[in-house]
Amino acid sequence: KTPRAKIGGRGPPPQEDASAMAPQDVALALERRKEFEENFTRTLRDLRKELDATDLKVLGSKSQVGMGVRSMLQLSNERVEKVMEEAAQVPVEERLHIETLRLLMENCKLRKCLNDHCSGLLSNTLSRVDDPQDSRSSKTQSGFSII
Repeated sequence: KTPRAKIGGRGPPPQEDASAMAPQDVALALERRKEFEENFTRTLRDLRKELDATDLKVLGSKSQVGMGVRSMLQLSNERVEKVMEEAAQVPVEERLHIETLRLLMENCKLRKCLNDHCSGLLSNTLSRVDDPQDSRSSKTQSGFSII
């Protein structure tokens, strides 16, 4: 199930003036708030674990099939996007919830940025691996080769 489904799609409990409420209503409101907080925390923890699983090191170690670097970067970015979409659907109640989700989204963006930097740093190497004929011809033209 997605984290959104775990919460049940319910928004925050309504804010009510506790002084005008009967004791049973106060207890019910507190119970709803506690349930909302527990669901929010559980959902956030699940999203954080999903984001942790987008790490290239984790993807490489869990992969049963030999996966290329480009494929791992693409898979990582797709999973980060999924986490961001799910995080955008999480209901919030207070400013603390908003800031917590904002931090999660910032971590997602930083992961994508890290993936982009990895891709940029490896692009020259990956292009040589993809087309070894070009790399051999450039070595012979320059007179230098790596042993």
